[in-house]
Amino acid sequence: PSGANSTPVPTVLRSTGYVYQPNNPAPSVPVTKSKFESIGNPYASAIDLGYMRDNGLLENLNNDITVWDPTIAGSYNSGGYQTLAAANNYMPTTPGAPPTLYPAGVSSPYIQSGQAFFVHSANNAIADGNVNFTEAIKYTGDRLVTKLTTISDRQYFRTYLYTAAGKIADGNAVAFDNAFDNVINADDALKILNGGENFGLKRAVTALSVEARKPVVSSDTIYYDMSRLRQTGYQLRIAPSNMDPAVTAILLDKFLGTSTNLSITDSSFINFAVTTDAASAAPDRFRVVFNKASVLPLTFISISASRRSAGVVDLNWKVENEISVAGYSIERSNNGQQFSAIGTQSAGSINYQYKDETAVATDLYYRIKSRDSDGKVQYSRIVKVVGVSQPASISVYPNPVTDGTIQLHFINQKAGDYATTITNSLGQIIYNGKIAVSGNRFVKQLKLDPSAAHGTYQLEVTGSSSKPFSQAVIVE
Repeated sequence: PSGANSTPVPTVLRSTGYVYQPNNPAPSVPVTKSKFESIGNPYASAIDLGYMRDNGLLENLNNDITVWDPTIAGSYNSGGYQTLAAANNYMPTTPGAPPTLYPAGVSSPYIQSGQAFFVHSANNAIADGNVNFTEAIKYTGDRLVTKLTTISDRQYFRTYLYTAAGKIADGNAVAFDNAFDNVINADDALKILNGGENFGLKRAVTALSVEARKPVVSSDTIYYDMSRLRQTGYQLRIAPSNMDPAVTAILLDKFLGTSTNLSITDSSFINFAVTTDAASAAPDRFRVVFNKASVLPLTFISISASRRSAGVVDLNWKVENEISVAGYSIERSNNGQQFSAIGTQSAGSINYQYKDETAVATDLYYRIKSRDSDGKVQYSRIVKVVGVSQPASISVYPNPVTDGTIQLHFINQKAGDYATTITNSLGQIIYNGKIAVSGNRFVKQLKLDPSAAHGTYQLEVTGSSSKPFSQAVIVE
């Protein structure tokens, strides 16, 4: 009835024994510790399970619900239980083809008006739980499913059981994320047995529809738990999603004693049969074992360096097993012992080239440094580029000076002492000393006082057997 004088008709939810009056405060439904409780949506609208979970309205409960899905094969094609777990992004564990209510790959976080569903107290609970209904949980849509919301870093390993007629009978999912723990808690969805076939998960003695675990490590195992299978043929359809490509997965069949390599990036289809042999229908017939794939270390196949001109050197190197390399650094030295980086290259090839346009004409040494995504460093062998013949000279390189150190190069100068002075723009001498030169290629570093101002300075060098040298030096 409607109108100002009409009396609201109460909605009775017999499964929980509470009466919801539209004009009364929102109800709170108790859930007994360690038990399933059936509840009905009392509103004339859909409700949002995700909002209820995120806002504390599912008190001391698992983060999942179970509904009845009449499109599952079940007993005499009458349906079966469908688990919707937050850890599995509320995607159905037993998806079906149209006109199913729960299609594959679609998140279903909403419960329709009047729809019944099961909840369970938290797996690690020490007290009873509650389901709280408020106006804020109402959802304006009238469909059971909505567009999938992707959790980018979460990994999934979903398994579906199909009958010989190609109809889905049951399914389960394992979600891997650092946000989860490897113990049974509120993120793991307990399984309610169907009247027909069951293909769930088992962790210790607990039957699950969805298991939430930390990311895969070597020897991690998924233990399947099957029951009420008939003596006929079946097919397992295994659908990994966003799994680590460095992981391998093997399906072990305890009855046949076989192992099957599974794709970690695409679906796998495994046919099997239940026979008169009771072991063919054993609950623990199947399991999946994961391992980290072995990755060979990066290998530098070759490296070479050739001088194009007095100031340009070309480098080439080739690698293999470039699996986890993040990039390369090109390093140079003038003595083959102390190296410094002069450039970088991104990874993603086999053959690499680099042109050093800041080379000097003296002997130079090069090496390549690789860095992995996990921080591991590896070096190539060292290659040498011979200097070119040059006339006798004195020079400053680099110029401008950026680190407060003037590098004075003596090329083909006679050995001996060279008087050296540096004056500022005011004509004040800030350096005065002698440099003992030895060898045809000699480099002297003159460290300026840290208080020296930026600007232009005049450098003068005088030797007993050479012409005086004078050069303006810019200090930045």
